[in-house]
Amino acid sequence: MTHVSDKTILDQLQEIPTFNGLPEDQLHWFAKHTRIVELQEGDNLFKKGEPADHMWVILEGKIQLLLEQNGQWLPAFTINKGDITGLLPFSQLKIAAGTAIAATHATILGFHRDDFPELERISPELTRRLVVVMTSRIREFTKSQEQRAKLLSLSKLSAGLAHELNNPASAIARTTGELGKCMAKLPALVQQLTNHQLTDAEFREVTELIQTKARQLLPVLSSYQQSEKEEELINWMDAKEIEESWCLAETFVRSGIDIADLETIAAQTPAKALSDILAWLETTLNMGSLVKEIQEASTRISGIVNSVKVYTHMDQASDRQWVNLHTGIDTTLSMLSYKLTSKQIQVQKRYAEDLPQARGIITELNQLWTNLIDNAIDAMDTGGILEISTHKEGSFAQVQITDNGTGIPPEIISKIFDPFFTTKEIGKGTGLGLDIVNRIVQNHSGTIQVESIPGRTQFTITFPLESEQ
Repeated sequence: MTHVSDKTILDQLQEIPTFNGLPEDQLHWFAKHTRIVELQEGDNLFKKGEPADHMWVILEGKIQLLLEQNGQWLPAFTINKGDITGLLPFSQLKIAAGTAIAATHATILGFHRDDFPELERISPELTRRLVVVMTSRIREFTKSQEQRAKLLSLSKLSAGLAHELNNPASAIARTTGELGKCMAKLPALVQQLTNHQLTDAEFREVTELIQTKARQLLPVLSSYQQSEKEEELINWMDAKEIEESWCLAETFVRSGIDIADLETIAAQTPAKALSDILAWLETTLNMGSLVKEIQEASTRISGIVNSVKVYTHMDQASDRQWVNLHTGIDTTLSMLSYKLTSKQIQVQKRYAEDLPQARGIITELNQLWTNLIDNAIDAMDTGGILEISTHKEGSFAQVQITDNGTGIPPEIISKIFDPFFTTKEIGKGTGLGLDIVNRIVQNHSGTIQVESIPGRTQFTITFPLESEQ
């Protein structure tokens, strides 16, 4: 053990609030049982996974604590001069959870765990102060990790939303391009029809057909059915010597045009004009179909944006208000749509029609549903089944979230709500998801229970219902 002079250590300890004002004999004893560690910038004070055997008092310099997240080392917080880190009295810490690196040249005092019992006897006051430090540190660390967990959750949602928005946005870009091509062809087609000098009656048959097909609800055809019907139309048009019949057939089948419709048009149209009439009909129907696709894609984007607004509860107060639990769950499912789809998870909802509104903080409840549903998705294999049901039990609202995943081993089920406990791979979980869930439920005066066997895990959340009077 390497020492500096007791006087030097005593002077430096007196400058630290935790040690300031303690009797000199107690500080002297403490100094005698420490060792000095000198670190250069970039040196490790300790590494993740090493035994946590020392309490560290930073006399000079700064230490950066790094935590592993998804395979990357990220800075958690900085330990400055006068701070205390590492093991503390009565702490259950056994293994270092992160890696501490000197951000500058640093001088540090190390106090070994074997001396804690004697410290408690020699200086009860210092022991008490160190317990306060531990409590404060746990609170700050938990808050920091909660924020990190929220950001991690946000990054997952952002990735899913980017994918969900990209699909309709790409569809709009592609469809508007096709629509532009159709519009470019239209003047020439109209000019060709003008050259035929068709009567109003001859035009009327086609325009009425377009209007009829626009209002018609068409069945969804399989690829085989689509191909078979296209072949029939191509054969009919080839017999009539219609130009580019293969280009017209796809739009006609998709729009519900059959041979009977073409026969009706042919009967009302001069033979020499039929090819141009059908080309104009196909372009007009195709333009209507493309506009409909753009409308559907725009509606999808609008729906996603609205789900984000409801989920985040933008422009509304964060205090307690009347909450529709079903709306919160549905918007959360929408936010997690990409993750559900990518694993082909089937969602089965059984909502109670008579479920009253509950009093709650919407942003917290949405975080509650997100953590539980996200965990359920992670627990299930591809093609899993997620069941969500609600009930009214007397003066309580009950929500049950059930998955058919791997289940929670009975030896750890009592620990899943403990802070920092996680069953996920190293670096893939903070261990705060269910701790946050539990505290949100408690904040809403509710209870949460879990039952789990292989192939079925069910979380039951119960909230008291208040009268709206």
